[in-house]
Amino acid sequence: MMKRYVWAAILLLLCPVAKAQSDSAAVATDTTDVYKNVGLGELTVKAQRQMVKTKDDRVSYDVASDPEAKTNPLIEMLKKVPFVTVDADGTIKVKGSSDFKIFKNGRPDQSFTNNAKELFKGLPASMVKRIEVITEPGAKYDAEGLVGILNIVMDRQSQMKGLTGTVSSNGTFGDSGNPYNGNLFLTAQTGKLTIAPYFGMAFQKWHQTETTDYVYTDTNNRYHDERRTYNPGRNMWYGMDASLELDSCNLLTLAASGFAYRVKDDAIKNTRLTDAAGNPIYSMQMDSRDVLARYFDIDLQLSYQHNFSRKGELLAIDYLFSTTRSHSDGSLDLSQCLNYGEYDSQSFDNHTTFSEHTLQIDYERPFGKHHSLDVGGKYVMRFNNSDNLRREYLNSELLRSPATKFDHKTDVGAAYAEYKYRLGGFTLATGLRYETSRMKGSWPDGSQDDFSRRFNDIVPSIRTTWRINDQNSLKLAYTMRLSRPGISYLNPYHNETPISVSYGNPHLGTSKANNFTLGYNLMTTKLTIGLNASFSLCDDAIAGVKWVEDNRFMSSYDNSGKVNYFQVVPYIQWQITPTTKLVSNSTVTWVDKANTSLGLAMHRWNFDSYNQLTQELPAKLALTLSAYFDYGTPTTLYSYDCAWQNFSVSLRRSFLKEDRLTTFVRCSYRNDIKTHYVKGDYIGSQRVDGPNWNRQFGVSYRFGSLKASVKKTAKQVSNDDLMGRK
Repeated sequence: MMKRYVWAAILLLLCPVAKAQSDSAAVATDTTDVYKNVGLGELTVKAQRQMVKTKDDRVSYDVASDPEAKTNPLIEMLKKVPFVTVDADGTIKVKGSSDFKIFKNGRPDQSFTNNAKELFKGLPASMVKRIEVITEPGAKYDAEGLVGILNIVMDRQSQMKGLTGTVSSNGTFGDSGNPYNGNLFLTAQTGKLTIAPYFGMAFQKWHQTETTDYVYTDTNNRYHDERRTYNPGRNMWYGMDASLELDSCNLLTLAASGFAYRVKDDAIKNTRLTDAAGNPIYSMQMDSRDVLARYFDIDLQLSYQHNFSRKGELLAIDYLFSTTRSHSDGSLDLSQCLNYGEYDSQSFDNHTTFSEHTLQIDYERPFGKHHSLDVGGKYVMRFNNSDNLRREYLNSELLRSPATKFDHKTDVGAAYAEYKYRLGGFTLATGLRYETSRMKGSWPDGSQDDFSRRFNDIVPSIRTTWRINDQNSLKLAYTMRLSRPGISYLNPYHNETPISVSYGNPHLGTSKANNFTLGYNLMTTKLTIGLNASFSLCDDAIAGVKWVEDNRFMSSYDNSGKVNYFQVVPYIQWQITPTTKLVSNSTVTWVDKANTSLGLAMHRWNFDSYNQLTQELPAKLALTLSAYFDYGTPTTLYSYDCAWQNFSVSLRRSFLKEDRLTTFVRCSYRNDIKTHYVKGDYIGSQRVDGPNWNRQFGVSYRFGSLKASVKKTAKQVSNDDLMGRK
């Protein structure tokens, strides 16, 4: 039954192709989707430009030309981008996977990568020029990120000096979790110096109930857990891009970005375990008090670019510094206990730090009429530290206070070369990247033996594109991608409770995936269609491992995961009439997951689709209807999500000269999320009940007359080889 729905959906999505081909004979692709009236006597011509473009290794979406970007947060615009989907809770996926990296203005951004779910809910889309999905990263990019790179381009094009900015705010009615946020984005230019700072803050009051029911497969014991949480707090995001044009051949740029939060965790949790006959084995109620999580990160990058007299020849030198600090502490009180542990209260104090220094050099040179060569290298020093302390009390007396300190250092070196050949509409790019890394872990308290590991990887890539004509193009590519574990995966500290134990695996290694892609794109003035098919093979994926031991839930990581998938990604953007537009962004995936050491496997189809219809109305009004469907996402080797849907309706209007003031209202609904656990030592379900309805309003005001953009170097540092930094 599911397969019939999947193939029917694909046929429905592709039905406009025949008509588009007949209309596309005399149409060029470099037009705009935002209608412009050009008077020719009594004739009015409406030209339009495609919001979606393809180029070699990437697909881009023109956010700046989308009227909805004036008021929407960035998370809403991502739903329109090919290959990108957004789950009900805001989790972003590229080609159906969360294993990707995020860049800002072509450079890696750890704040964006580690905090996208929270940050993009508040970051206004009006700050963004375009969104790029690099689906087949070449040799010049780090080999990590199994499905690619999401590049957020934030600078603007312009020609005049001055000052401009945008101030915006969104809010919600009722108990929707995020009451309100505010943003300020400025661009200032004086002489050859351009600076673009931004700052935003969001407040949250999130209520949620999570209910879990499991049955142990070996004993038929039944586990029930209900947790009610309230998480008030605030998030902040901040950054700046600056450029100084020394002369026509030399450019300096400085970029900074960061994210911080401070969130309380007030929770009441009731847990019980019974045997197959219903007799109690243990039970308890836990109240968390004064639990506070704090997080801060910042990325700083200084770049220099020199352009030689030969057109297209350049040298770029970059230095990047990234750091993260996280701290959580609090107390837990236990009551109504039956056979549950030796203590009645617990306190904890956990610190984690991360810092990274990177130096990168890139050189690009064309030669002949059709050839070019990119070469470069980089060196990375990365430091991770964790300090965890837990105290257990009985009748206010200290029973024990286990503590663990862990230090982890990684050195990474890389060199690459990529050759490109262009002839007419045909492009061939092939490259080779060598990466070497050395990891060393140590316990200052001597609780465990130190360890060190070295990895050497050669990563090939090849892709070819053929632009058949102005409307049709084909792409064929092969890439190898890597994943390396970060501190949250490596830290061996045992986070223990009477019913669970979780810890990292310091012996994890690099995992490799081989990706093959075939893509087709059709672009006309009224219709854009993209259809990509890909196949991926990975036999040593870093995967979570779960089991039951002495009635306790155990979890860690290993390299024994197999993840293979076949995927079709259809995308449609159709300008049905001059005032009506349809966007459909879908993914159909066959997932094959297995763990050879455990003898477990998960095989499942998944279909998700985001569809949006926008209708322009009189009086500068615009009505938008959207619907998102997700059927059976396999979340882990052990579980998959049930089908869920999200529907919304919004109304937007612009005011004042040049539409400087824009307002909107939106109402949306989503059903609760339920996950089924069907493999392993326990089976059952987990349900998350949160606010189903979201009623939102927003306003955005643009001031000033500057038309300037922060220039950026053509090459930037791309540190995307790390998994689980946060």
